[in-house]
Amino acid sequence: MATLEFMGLAAIALVSAVLQGLRLELQGIGNPYYAATVRSMLEGWHPFFFASFDPAGFVAVDKPPLGFWIQAVTAKLLGYGGLALLLPQALATVGSVVLLWRLVRRPFGPAAGLMAALALALTPIAVATGRTNTIDPLLVLLLLGSAWALLRAVERDASGWLLLSALLIGLGFNVKMLQAYLVVPAWGFAYLVGNRTRLPRRVVHLALATGLLLAVSFSWATVVQLTPPEARPYVGSSSSNSPFDLAFGYNGLQRLLPASLTGTSDSAAMGPASPSPGAILGAFGAVETGERGPLRLFNRALAAQIAWLLPLAVVGLVAAWWQDPGLLRFPLSARRTALIFWGGWLLTGASFFSVANQFHRYYLVMLAPPIAALAGAGLASLWADWRRPGLRGWLLPLAVAGSAALAAAIARPFAVPGNLIAPLVLGSGTVATVGLAAVRLAAARLARPTAATGDATAFPGWARAVVPAAVGATAAALLLGPAVWSGWALQMPVSNVLPAAGPGGSLFPATDTGLGLPGTATLPPNALPDAVWAGIDGGDTVLANQAGGAPIPDFDTYVPPDPRLVAFLEANHDGERYVLATANAMSAAPLIIEHAAPVAALGGFIGQDPISSVGGVREMVEGGEVRFFLVPDPGRVGLLTTMLGVFGNLTGEGGPRLPGFDPPGQVPLPPSTGPDPAEFLRLFLSENVRWVADACEPVPAERWQTPGRIAGNPLVGLETLYDCRALRR
Repeated sequence: MATLEFMGLAAIALVSAVLQGLRLELQGIGNPYYAATVRSMLEGWHPFFFASFDPAGFVAVDKPPLGFWIQAVTAKLLGYGGLALLLPQALATVGSVVLLWRLVRRPFGPAAGLMAALALALTPIAVATGRTNTIDPLLVLLLLGSAWALLRAVERDASGWLLLSALLIGLGFNVKMLQAYLVVPAWGFAYLVGNRTRLPRRVVHLALATGLLLAVSFSWATVVQLTPPEARPYVGSSSSNSPFDLAFGYNGLQRLLPASLTGTSDSAAMGPASPSPGAILGAFGAVETGERGPLRLFNRALAAQIAWLLPLAVVGLVAAWWQDPGLLRFPLSARRTALIFWGGWLLTGASFFSVANQFHRYYLVMLAPPIAALAGAGLASLWADWRRPGLRGWLLPLAVAGSAALAAAIARPFAVPGNLIAPLVLGSGTVATVGLAAVRLAAARLARPTAATGDATAFPGWARAVVPAAVGATAAALLLGPAVWSGWALQMPVSNVLPAAGPGGSLFPATDTGLGLPGTATLPPNALPDAVWAGIDGGDTVLANQAGGAPIPDFDTYVPPDPRLVAFLEANHDGERYVLATANAMSAAPLIIEHAAPVAALGGFIGQDPISSVGGVREMVEGGEVRFFLVPDPGRVGLLTTMLGVFGNLTGEGGPRLPGFDPPGQVPLPPSTGPDPAEFLRLFLSENVRWVADACEPVPAERWQTPGRIAGNPLVGLETLYDCRALRR
């Protein structure tokens, strides 16, 4: 590798490392749900193997364990804390950048490899996700490793490399289940058409590799399935306590199909015909990702995360394909095999995200490698065509102009920083397009390049200054938007629960600090009737409401456990298996994170898992397994409808609607219809919660709650501590 190329790669890797690691402390502990799982894993081999959310093994996390095993090992080495939980994903992202350089460089050349690596390093959603403890970056690294092994298998006609590739995809399944299989169609087709051995032999190789892929994928799930339910945690977010149901249900068909086609969970624990967790998430999916359709990736919620270079990647795919002689000459060259793989990965992934019923924006990191690879390979091919005679040479200036226009359109709806980026991008694109076109026209007039050299060397003298300027303007037009959106994470924390990049990354609006940056999200004076706040926490927030400082509830904020609650539970613990039971995992997470406390999340992640019926919870109480319950007060939850109506603007001309991405000063989104707010309340109140509220005694707040803590997050005020000791046998 030439010294200049090495320096370029080192610089790109450094950029990636800075974006992933600088000011990482802003992210704190990361997603509390995942952070609690890792803390529980450190408490013993049983919670470690089964990926238990709590140390006592009541319910498991809703993902396979491999990604969290890696975090747990890091936490064991470095000590449990935010750095140990976030570092694996940051390193995986930097590693993916370097590995993508290698993958693209081999068939397309050093320049293509460097451009692909830089594009991935600056992909906003990849940067945002890599700064959290969300495990998707580990999956991406495994899939890129699989791509490396696959392309070596094709190049060397070696089935062993294909088996290694299948093994790595199988490991990816044990990170994010079926999400890993988005590459499988491209993986199989690329080997089938790219390998030079006889077709029957290729088919046999693929059959063996597929068998290994399935065996590795379902190895952990099979062990869990064969373990008696009473000897392991409940499989979180499944409707039948099965890892296969989790894979193909909540993490499978419920993500793809509308809720009406995936059924409901008829469970006594949640009430008759209660929506499954996936159905509930799907009903609210349009809030984060917009409506399904062929242009979904270009809507305002998603475009800034991933779509900046998407059209360029498609044009680059076509341009790079043209570089080889013959439309379909078999056996395919290494370049065309690589293009089939990257193009197939992009096609499968983009198709899924265009029609899927429910996914989170950070899942789009799956599209970052193929887009970056095709953009890098495509730009190198477009540059080569620009230097040769023929109409194809005009594709480069046209592609730059189109990409600049798209970037301006993506940035413009965001007043900050769109009002600065849009004109800069358009200006850069104009300079690049005019410069590239002018040089090409002038070269054509002076002397057409010969077919022998294929190189437009007859440039006028002034081109020596224009070409570098045009190249610089091209870089600005293509990368300024992604760079700003990615760099946003260095000044403002990324959402730990729903990672997304840039000024539109938060689901909740924020006030303007006067510097063009969002600040603490608060309401204007007297935004809500004082009676609402008084019903939640009383005087502190009433005064804040009147002064215009009442906080907007933030589901992403990690609030450590109340020291008074911890002291109360310690003083009153009498040998129960669980020191506390909560309605959902998010309420239980702080006690697990800070104290490794055995807390039972009765309804799993969002409170809707059919883990125990009312009778089962009663038996837990009567048998002395649990005494205290920290669950929502049904009376206080009724106030949440009013809060949502103000905070989320849930009522409109078309009836109830969902909150949208409308930070102050931004162009508002069109009103969207969605579930009635009453559906949202089902996330808080289950039959188990109602039974606890009816059958047990509330503990006076002054005994377990520190005054004023609720003012920081009013949602905490919905919960009441109940004592069920009177029901114990």
